[in-house]
Amino acid sequence: MPLFRSLFITLLLLSNSPLFAQQKLSSQKALEDLRQFENNLEERSSYIHITDYDYKTAIGQLRSELKEKEEVDTRDFVSNVSKIIFKIGDRHARVKWAGVDFDTIPQDKLYFPMLLANYQNKLIALKKNDRKYDLYNADFPYLTSINGIEMQDFLSQFATENIKAPYASMLTRGAEDLRKYGPLMYMNGKKVSGLIALTLSNTNGQKITLEASPRTNREKYVSIADIRRKYDDYLDDKKYYKLSSWIGKKTGYMAIPKMYSFEEEPSFKNHLFESMKTFQHAENLIIDIRYNKGGSRDIINMLALYIVAKDQSPWVANVAYVRTDADDKKTIDGMDERYLYRYGSDKFTRKDRKAIDRFNKAFRPEKDFDFAKFSEPHYMVLKTGKKPFTGNVYILMNERCFSASSILASAFKGLDNVKLVGVTTDGSSGRSTYFELKNSELKYKISTMISLQRNGKTLDGNGTQPDIKLEADLDMILGDRDTQLERLIEIINSKKDTSL
Repeated sequence: MPLFRSLFITLLLLSNSPLFAQQKLSSQKALEDLRQFENNLEERSSYIHITDYDYKTAIGQLRSELKEKEEVDTRDFVSNVSKIIFKIGDRHARVKWAGVDFDTIPQDKLYFPMLLANYQNKLIALKKNDRKYDLYNADFPYLTSINGIEMQDFLSQFATENIKAPYASMLTRGAEDLRKYGPLMYMNGKKVSGLIALTLSNTNGQKITLEASPRTNREKYVSIADIRRKYDDYLDDKKYYKLSSWIGKKTGYMAIPKMYSFEEEPSFKNHLFESMKTFQHAENLIIDIRYNKGGSRDIINMLALYIVAKDQSPWVANVAYVRTDADDKKTIDGMDERYLYRYGSDKFTRKDRKAIDRFNKAFRPEKDFDFAKFSEPHYMVLKTGKKPFTGNVYILMNERCFSASSILASAFKGLDNVKLVGVTTDGSSGRSTYFELKNSELKYKISTMISLQRNGKTLDGNGTQPDIKLEADLDMILGDRDTQLERLIEIINSKKDTSL
């Protein structure tokens, strides 16, 4: 029997399996959870105050639907609440549901028929070739629809978690979400049974439609630019010195795969100090933060000693407001560890406050919100050290830079000696916290802080744009060469001004 037909029959049998029986929740208990969810949003969520999404109407519609039923499928309830969370645009939002054990669900082992990557803001279809990749179909390389649903609509409907990310991040993360096709469909109430209709297109708009079975192996696309994987052995063995090197005689290179906490990893702090000492007289310094998922802000504060020039110090890098209804809006836990302080904090000197005053003359949040429901503004102020780096700094970033790494890019943007290079980051900075609904056991994380860049825009949903745009080309996507880094080196050597 041909393999695809064997798989097709197996899937039909599995789709009728008792393992697909759904947990039920009484309408009353679902309504109790929905009320608790709504209260959590109103009392703690920061981004509901600036979102363009009408979450109140969405909650109202869900409430009306629940009232018309005696009981509901718990999975459907979880899915509907999750979509409301993600459509608000809070990039730190996450959901966990204890009511599903994917190890017992046959669909969990079904993966998308092809590998996908973001190429020129389109999803390109790939297949593995040894350690590299080939185009799935060289004549029609782009995936444009799945089962007759256009890609943008498909991602909006089924891969909602990243739908409010900056566009490049949304596509890249959407491609990663689609890999686990079976679980994705399961959580959206869809059974995977049979072939998947895939429409591919070329640059001329011509299209073909083919049918393919889900894969059963876990293989996923891994970019050659992923410095976390590239230097995986060095990170495991804590050989951090191998993350830094000379490129020629005049340019230093330093990879930062993770935003390490110096308290937890003091050896990385020592590595950074030694690297900056080594590169003290370099003409150029490349700081590579691509695929950095975030962590602590310690590295930002430390690098500022070298990157911020004396004539631009102190430098206001970030402004944040914390959602609170407390009468005392001055005492906010957890901000010190983010190097965010109130204007009157004893952490600031008179010179720091003068810098904040100058900054505030031009600073305006892009979107208005009810300041009465938030704390005083907290400022991250960066200062130069005794011997700042006098060369040019290039921060190499991409759409997978998240949380503290996206803050790093944003914090240094605008400094005279710094250029951001690559692709807009997946900005996120929210001081998130978990909540749990008692009946459905849905655990979710939402942000409690609005974090603003120097231009007044939130990091969430906007990211930080590069000064020099360098996208991954096809050679890089197929795993041949890290052409982003190569092109940056060419720009540095040629001294061409390619700023946007």
